[in-house]
Amino acid sequence: MSVVHTALPESDSPLWRIGLYHCKRVARLQVGNRLAAKDTAERLDNLLLLAGFSVIRSAIRRRAPSAQGDFDTYSKESEHGYTHKVSIGQSSIVFHTYPEWGTVTISIETCGDLAYCRNAMHKLVDSSKLFFGAVEFIVVEAPALPLVYRK
Repeated sequence: MSVVHTALPESDSPLWRIGLYHCKRVARLQVGNRLAAKDTAERLDNLLLLAGFSVIRSAIRRRAPSAQGDFDTYSKESEHGYTHKVSIGQSSIVFHTYPEWGTVTISIETCGDLAYCRNAMHKLVDSSKLFFGAVEFIVVEAPALPLVYRK
């Protein structure tokens, strides 16, 4: 069995990783109570819709550090951060918040028209900076993964 690697066509969209730093609106980084979490999820979904992404389903989870320092446990504490995963028509977007560091990371995986997705991503960056009160940000465009065909 041989494996042949070929690059993805240029029209396929890549992955983006966005970092928002020194966020001044700390309350928007925290999950809060159930009502606040639901409100935050709706607001993030609206940011995505306004940017041009089609939201299919979303879920927000509380995140808390475990004794080992990782984030495998989920918290009932309102001041902890959250993970908000959104299924979009093109694939998925995940928000992770870290109130203790004033940071938000956003991972975007898309497929479809690259120009459209890139434009929507830029709109999302702009609206997310305002929403979280970010002072600095970075956008990293990950290279497309190669397709692997087995013969």
